[in-house]
Amino acid sequence: MRRFVILGHTQKADAPVPLDDPAGAGRWDVLTRSVASALLLSNGIRRDTEVLLVLLRSSPARTLIVKAAEVRNLNPDDRSIQGLLTKALTLKPVGQHPMESSPGIWAANWDLAHVLERCRKEGPVVLLHEMGLLLEQGPDVKRLADATFVLSDHEEFSSDQLALIRGRAGGIHSLGPLSLHTSSAIAVVHNLLDREGAPERR
Repeated sequence: MRRFVILGHTQKADAPVPLDDPAGAGRWDVLTRSVASALLLSNGIRRDTEVLLVLLRSSPARTLIVKAAEVRNLNPDDRSIQGLLTKALTLKPVGQHPMESSPGIWAANWDLAHVLERCRKEGPVVLLHEMGLLLEQGPDVKRLADATFVLSDHEEFSSDQLALIRGRAGGIHSLGPLSLHTSSAIAVVHNLLDREGAPERR
């Protein structure tokens, strides 16, 4: 299972996703495109992938979980994804127990530390950051088949966030010398993993 944890710095959990202005109200467009890049293929859905959106502005902490193996009605257009996320935001989870808003989409009162601890039990946690070692084809990619990749939205990680993630990460990698959009970085990671797992061509 591949997992992508995306930190949302400006998106609120106590308001619906603004369908008419997702870029101007909390930059929900960044998270929407990241979900699409993580889960959708040109002709289907990646059933081996999960996305966790950690909404840092919410109180209590709130994380939206999208599990591709269970999700239904996930279309490639932004409004469709935004509508599914809005439905999840209407939930009021109790304690640490996630609540399901629609098939495969959950809301939970999880902060970043809790998300990282859960993911670390499933496989290595990788921080994607320009300061890391370049991630290339070969042994580094092979060992990350079940990894969780941690990315930020349009804002930089804070020093406290970096310290928290680095304390739980099994590695810090970059995808090249230039800073990529979150959705583009996810596509590059998928491509690296896809090529490593593809049958050898003769």
